[in-house]
Amino acid sequence: MRLKHYQEKVLKELKEYLVSLSEFNVKYEKALEFDADMAKDYNFPKRAYEQATGRAIYHSKTNGLQEPLPDIYLKVPTGGGKNFIGLPRH
Repeated sequence: MRLKHYQEKVLKELKEYLVSLSEFNVKYEKALEFDADMAKDYNFPKRAYEQATGRAIYHSKTNGLQEPLPDIYLKVPTGGGKNFIGLPRH
C-alpha cells in the first residue's frame, strides 16, 4: 500500500517538527546550564513548531515542574491507511 499525497504531507510535517524540536531542546538544555531563570522563558516546543510549520499559533503546555512540554496532535485523513501509517518502519 502506498501513502496518499496528503498522508505524506502530514508525516513530512511531523518529521520536520520532531527534528526542530530536538534542535531547540538542545538549545534549551544549554540555556538551563547557563542560567536556569533565563531558560524559563525559552519555549522550545513553540519555537520548533513555528519553524517547522510556519504557523504562529501554538498552545503551550508545561509539566508539573513548569518546564515546556511538547504537545502533538495529528489529524490525518486516512482513506483506509490508518493501519499502514501506524506500522513501524524498518
